[in-house]
Amino acid sequence: MNKPKVAVLLFGQARYIDINYKSLREEFCFEDGTQFDIFAHFWRNTGFSPKGESDGLLYDYTEKIQRAKEHLNFKRLVIDDDNQLEEFCLHTENVLRVLNKHTFSGTKNVTKNYKWGQHLSLLKAYNLLKGYENKFNLGTSDPLTKESRCNTQRYDVIIKGRTDFTYKNINCFRNEEDYYTQKADNYINFPSNKEPVIKTCGVQFQQYNRLLEKWDNNPNIKIQKGNCVDFDKLNWKRDQDNIFRIADISLAANRSAAVHFFAEHLNVFLHTVLNDYFNRDNKTYDRHDAVQGDVAYYNKIKVYKTICRFFRLARDWDCKVCWRNTNKNGTVVFPSLKQESYEFILTEIKRLCDIKKEPAPFG
Repeated sequence: MNKPKVAVLLFGQARYIDINYKSLREEFCFEDGTQFDIFAHFWRNTGFSPKGESDGLLYDYTEKIQRAKEHLNFKRLVIDDDNQLEEFCLHTENVLRVLNKHTFSGTKNVTKNYKWGQHLSLLKAYNLLKGYENKFNLGTSDPLTKESRCNTQRYDVIIKGRTDFTYKNINCFRNEEDYYTQKADNYINFPSNKEPVIKTCGVQFQQYNRLLEKWDNNPNIKIQKGNCVDFDKLNWKRDQDNIFRIADISLAANRSAAVHFFAEHLNVFLHTVLNDYFNRDNKTYDRHDAVQGDVAYYNKIKVYKTICRFFRLARDWDCKVCWRNTNKNGTVVFPSLKQESYEFILTEIKRLCDIKKEPAPFG
């Protein structure tokens, strides 16, 4: 059986790439060690939390990225300053302001890099992959003979990777077979290449509790690991009181689904904005995970729930409170810069696995 052709998109701010590249290299490969191809777009300026960024705690990560490049299977890598991002934020946020306030008194400068940076960067990484395929004519056919011009095919599976998440290594499993079987189930073994399918560890239906004005888990729909959400068969409707959440960390998409998840975020976001405006009385578009769910819902993409394999990396002095370790979920938290190393990551992963703290699927 031929191996599928697999690519990983790395994007956004390359936090911890200089110490975490070993985990990325180990995670994103076949059982025989063959590396998945990586297409990456990064912003040069890197922060570690929303508050830190707003306080100006940004660092030029160019040198760290270039060092990691020597160890990872990059097919394309671009590092950009924030000029295009700031322009994108300016235009997008001003359009949203008109849609919401129905007035325009001139362009306003906005600082929304944290909100939009990951989405624009992911689009750029996906376009790097498409450009690579087109340049080398991967999988294209001769119009007269319909025969392939080359032996290589376009990518069958595309994975959304993150540099600020580390992965369970082989020591967290009973044996090598369990380790490689779980990886294959998460990234490679797709039931179909013709219909759009994704695999992700965070899958959740929620209902809006109007009395308490908060979202609660839907008690009537629970998706177990290995199960599939098929909207053609599910008696459920997306409306102002019902959302479908998807965690997109290490999300794997077959080629039929990839364009929707990696290139159409703004399309779906605006669709949800307008649906909220005309048909709903709450802002579900403010929920990143709900917009990811809408990508699947609007495009009738089948969603398979997988086992969570990753732990978030965070700095104790510069992170959201919810990123820290909780009674339920585990995070690798660096106490100081001195301990910001791959050795510390390995020690913490072992400790978390030994005490059976599970990763947080939604990060």
